[in-house]
Amino acid sequence: MKNVRKITLLAVLVMLFVSCSTEVEQRRPTDEFANKVPEVVIIEEPSTSNSHENGVNFANSFIPSYFLDLEIDPLNRWVSGVLRVEFVNTSRSNLSRVYFRVPENVEITGVNVDSHQSDFYQGNDFLRLYLENFLAPEGTLDISLVFEGRVAHASTPVGASGNALWFGGFVPMLAMLTADGSSPNLNVTWASNFLVNIVTPSDYTVAATGGVASVQGADFASHSADAMLVRDFAFVVMSENYNTRSIATAEGVSVVLHYNTRMEHDVSALDAVLENAYAALMHFDRLIAPSPQNRLELVEVSLSEGLQSFPGIIFVDTGLLRMHETQFYMVRGIAQQWFGNVLGANSAAEPWLTYGLTEFLALDFILTRAELSENMMEVVEGENVRDRSVLLFYVLQREMGINVFEEFLQAYYNRQAFGIATTADLIAVAEEFGIRADLIREIMP
Repeated sequence: MKNVRKITLLAVLVMLFVSCSTEVEQRRPTDEFANKVPEVVIIEEPSTSNSHENGVNFANSFIPSYFLDLEIDPLNRWVSGVLRVEFVNTSRSNLSRVYFRVPENVEITGVNVDSHQSDFYQGNDFLRLYLENFLAPEGTLDISLVFEGRVAHASTPVGASGNALWFGGFVPMLAMLTADGSSPNLNVTWASNFLVNIVTPSDYTVAATGGVASVQGADFASHSADAMLVRDFAFVVMSENYNTRSIATAEGVSVVLHYNTRMEHDVSALDAVLENAYAALMHFDRLIAPSPQNRLELVEVSLSEGLQSFPGIIFVDTGLLRMHETQFYMVRGIAQQWFGNVLGANSAAEPWLTYGLTEFLALDFILTRAELSENMMEVVEGENVRDRSVLLFYVLQREMGINVFEEFLQAYYNRQAFGIATTADLIAVAEEFGIRADLIREIMP
């Protein structure tokens, strides 16, 4: 059966490759497009219904609002905080437990539920709260967590160097439950609102999801951020050894690069990062929908994975900057602002809905048609899940044609935005554009 599958896929790819072998133009913005200024969408009051508003489906009726106060001691890499959130039981069952996604370097020291202390258990990456009484469907709880932790010198999404501390996936967040409420899923989160205040020594600055307003004191500074309908809140605390460069559109969409002063001599590398980010933002603004954020922060840190994308902020590794190798990673990271942040998915169980799509969109933006086809021909013989998930969207594009594929992407995005998409959702939209469900299932890993 596996050999039959390979032969079928190879035949499809050969046909597609031949059909586009004479197309050698690069997928670059046209002059008209290069001068286009993206619109800004700012949602002031998130809907709590399942209705469609401006073509956007708020697929989850529960939109958590997190209120977070943090104190950070950069010299000792120490963090302490208090988080408050209202939990709503969206399952169909009475609940005796509530779960949070909590990173390893955060220690929960106290929990209050409706102003009463609660028993809890903390595992490697989760927190389980034990409720005194069953919580009925649609019942609510006011939950407060007290926590602390030390940030390691590490090249991970939560890490530190001599000049900065960065926090991606750091904030404890409510875990989604299965429909019957029996178990949590730590790989997906609700689109949520965040109101955050971060206190640091006065000689440190902060870049964060949603942008930051700072008030300087003699010894300490207070940095406030307000982010709406995002799936995570990420931020970086930077020493005085950081500078900034930026680009802004006439409509107010800003791209801000925060970099270590050691990079001052390599202006071409810094400008290349900004230009790549700006071009990608304009491209996806046209291709999918207006930018979900009116400000995108790019921050130089030390990362083993090269680049990590979070809502409204992207961590960029120093090595990528120095080697001038940011374009592909940057384009993919910016695509994740739409597919991954606004449109959520279970990236562990169904990687083709996030990784596969954003990887394909990055390759499609950077490569010529012939280069892209050659790249996909190399994938067809492999069994790598991530590679084959990229192949899926290449085949969809070739089957539909570029213009129809763009309409498909827009329809898929608009229907699932701010919700959690599944493979069934993707297939349902693809079938409306003439794609057979069995073709998608044949290609999926």
